[in-house]
Amino acid sequence: MAYAQFDRLSVDSIVEEFDLRVADGEAISILGPTGCGKTRLLRTIAGFAAPRRGAISIGGTPIDTLPPGARGVAMVVEGFALYPHMTVAQNVEFPLSSDRAPADERSDWLVELMAHLDLDAIRGRYPSELSAPERLRVALARAMARRPRLLLLDDPLRDLRGEGRIEMRRRLRVLQRGWQVTTVHATSDFADAMALGDRIAFVAGGRVHQVDTPALMYVNPATAAVAAALGTPGINLLQGRAEGGAVHLAEQTVQLLPEQTSSYRGEGADVLVGVRPEDFDPSAERRNSLVAVLDPSSRQSLGSYSTVRGQVADQEVVVQVPGNPSDIPRRAYAGASTLLLFDRVTGERLR
Repeated sequence: MAYAQFDRLSVDSIVEEFDLRVADGEAISILGPTGCGKTRLLRTIAGFAAPRRGAISIGGTPIDTLPPGARGVAMVVEGFALYPHMTVAQNVEFPLSSDRAPADERSDWLVELMAHLDLDAIRGRYPSELSAPERLRVALARAMARRPRLLLLDDPLRDLRGEGRIEMRRRLRVLQRGWQVTTVHATSDFADAMALGDRIAFVAGGRVHQVDTPALMYVNPATAAVAAALGTPGINLLQGRAEGGAVHLAEQTVQLLPEQTSSYRGEGADVLVGVRPEDFDPSAERRNSLVAVLDPSSRQSLGSYSTVRGQVADQEVVVQVPGNPSDIPRRAYAGASTLLLFDRVTGERLR
């Protein structure tokens, strides 16, 4: 395996200046809304589409001018595209036989692939006889058959649901770490991105907003778009104004911490105030907090927590409360330290 480097990669008019280094054995999730260019980026890296400009290298060696088959890149696409007339074993072995690998080497690696992905019991079946998770495992085995230096995954879990999706997240992560294969995974699902990526690159509006670990991206988003993309229930983004060291939402005012006001321009700024649903707390300190007035009749019980709708000033919010309490409190509070402030025009984080 090897590290991959993408320098100022521009894909059509969809993505500009895509800069990213993926370490040897690292898994990166490219997260972004539908249509932001994720699939086009992967196809460009694989050699199926040409960039407008920029450079692609693996292990320090440029691969821009190489045909797809010579790049050392394997790609698993949505739908998996298995050969319908071949059995599971034949699908997995096909890349090896087409490379004219020695028979004993081909046989040993085929045995290892089939065992790693639990395919022995279905080796004689055809794709039409397989479940969606089984087809994905076959596609992964076939992609790994040539021992690629870089593995590309184009939203492979998109059509999986429930426990099947959760299980495949776990299996993919175990396999990626076990094989230490350098991986770039594209998805519009934040849970898939957080589960499968050592880091996440968030792409939207033609640019990379942030590259960070899942945990840091969640607590420290660089833009309002990043904040809105991560978490369920989603973050509350409220319109306010920051001025005089405080944020004002109608009749409510919260004094801000120094680091929350350091990048204001001029006398004040129109802002989006981000508050995660779980950061509202009925038992929190009431002084210098945003106050949400809750509607108990809107409660939805979701197992380990419940959600309740409410109002902050004249704006609707979603509040998360632990468990399934029989009595929903009428108010919940979010202190200054929990507030995330973004420029209302650019979406950039103010800090």
